[in-house]
Amino acid sequence: MDRFMMALLLLVTPVFGKDFTSQPLSTISAEPAVIAQAYPTPDHFPPYCPSLSSCPTKNQGDGDCGGSIKEYDFTLWTRQFGTFPNPEPVDVNANYACKEGNYGSSFVDLFDFEVWRRNTTEGFFVPSPTSPVTPTAIPSPYISPTNAPNPTATPIPTSPPASITPIPTSTPSSPTPTTIASCPTTSTETYRSEIIICHTETVQCTLADTDRNDIRLVNGYDSVSNQTKGLVDYSGDIDNVLPPQFATILNQGLPIVSNVYKVRTDGSPYPITLIGLQTTLGSVVRPPNSDHYPAANGGQAFVVYAHTPYLTLRYTGEDDIISGYIVYLEGVCVDPNLQALYDQSNPAGVAHPVGRGYLPVPLRQQKIGTMQGSELKVGIRDTGQLMDPRARKDWWQGY
Repeated sequence: MDRFMMALLLLVTPVFGKDFTSQPLSTISAEPAVIAQAYPTPDHFPPYCPSLSSCPTKNQGDGDCGGSIKEYDFTLWTRQFGTFPNPEPVDVNANYACKEGNYGSSFVDLFDFEVWRRNTTEGFFVPSPTSPVTPTAIPSPYISPTNAPNPTATPIPTSPPASITPIPTSTPSSPTPTTIASCPTTSTETYRSEIIICHTETVQCTLADTDRNDIRLVNGYDSVSNQTKGLVDYSGDIDNVLPPQFATILNQGLPIVSNVYKVRTDGSPYPITLIGLQTTLGSVVRPPNSDHYPAANGGQAFVVYAHTPYLTLRYTGEDDIISGYIVYLEGVCVDPNLQALYDQSNPAGVAHPVGRGYLPVPLRQQKIGTMQGSELKVGIRDTGQLMDPRARKDWWQGY
């Protein structure tokens, strides 16, 4: 146990700023070989991840493909920590959490150690912060669902047309309250967690979730009276991979837009950045359908914030808002089992110096909660910017 702890301390140190000198991977020493984490260049062609076809237990921490998760696989990880190892030969590769198409996962890091730790049978176990719950099995690397295209870069949002009515300057008004239900305390739903990448230089993903201002609409919002309560048409490009579709959240066709809001200090050029959809108390809430799949085996979106009545969904594999889509929902009773799984990675008030690691990934059209009242508020960011959730061409295709 002491030897494992010493190795782990040596490896965690570079994350907090210690500068190790690079060494050949063949050199065995007290300190691992660490190189700068630069993304693969055009001179390196995919695949970047080891193949599972000849080593199906690789994504469980089996470094040498010997069929068991043992001390040697940990040793291999210590030697390759901080490096971008070649995917072949597969039996000398410690890239246990690698996901093809997610360059940030191509490096051997603490996420790979966590894969090994959860599956090893040889003497190194660290209790989870809130663990009576059995950890979720590590998923296979990225597999696109049948007939669904791999995610592509999200187009840069287009500016709204100049003819849009300016935001009123009158005194902000408060939204009309809706009937609130007591939330369910039991559930039959089953969820799983997968690794989400934290680029620690962005800082936000290292904070306690309740201290973050990217996965929550922390500044509140104001009701707007002189804007269309319904879909609007914008010109501009359309994402060639289906973006989140809001009609699939409630699966009730085109709902009535009961209210429109402007998020305070949102920096968005759009006049409306949050809408209220009229529904009924207790209606089932699902993640918006999209062909952007950030996780393996059909996982539709990462749950990056879950505290009733708020639920935030991320459509890439990074725990930030820098690129891709993030959807904000308000008015939801979060499913109790989803909440319990989310809380495992988010103990109240606890920061995450190297990221949160695992977060829940509900499947396409899986139940994630029920309506707490009669209005579901929906907002969305694209590449960091809050967008107009009424835009027909983007979020309401076919209506």
